[in-house]
Amino acid sequence: MMFKDMSMVRRERSRTSRALIITLVILIFVFTGFALYFQSRIAALQEELDQIQPGSGVGMSVGAVDFQRIIEESPRAQEYQERLDQKGLEIEQEFETRAQDMDEDEVHDYQQEAYDQYWEIREQLEAELNEEINEALVGVAEEMGLDLIIASQGLHLGGEDVTEQVLQRLQ
Repeated sequence: MMFKDMSMVRRERSRTSRALIITLVILIFVFTGFALYFQSRIAALQEELDQIQPGSGVGMSVGAVDFQRIIEESPRAQEYQERLDQKGLEIEQEFETRAQDMDEDEVHDYQQEAYDQYWEIREQLEAELNEEINEALVGVAEEMGLDLIIASQGLHLGGEDVTEQVLQRLQ
């Protein structure tokens, strides 16, 4: 009888360990997701800037925006991050509850479903935030009479910093 109890304790510890590892993996994705996305966005904007022919900007008014600062300081971006974090926790809690009654193969399959569900929600929220940021950028460009707004990380000379104006529009 004692061996059965020890076996049950080991299985419970194994399940708890798996759930903890899965939880940590999901949280890592949650916290790094936005950072990775906006780094790629900045790189894409840098590529666009690199494609502009020298001298083609003569007479153009150029604005620059610090996207990293927008993500860090914008209440809207923080709201989206909180929504993503909350959804991630909900998925994690549901996973932990349902995974207790599953065998190892079922846990693996359900883990993949949970992962896919999280990324779908993340992409949806990022698209919503991008739309709001783009609307703010267009509004600032129109208001200030700018022909072009680029990422300030790619700007080496000139341009007007419009980060504050974009932050104000994202309140």
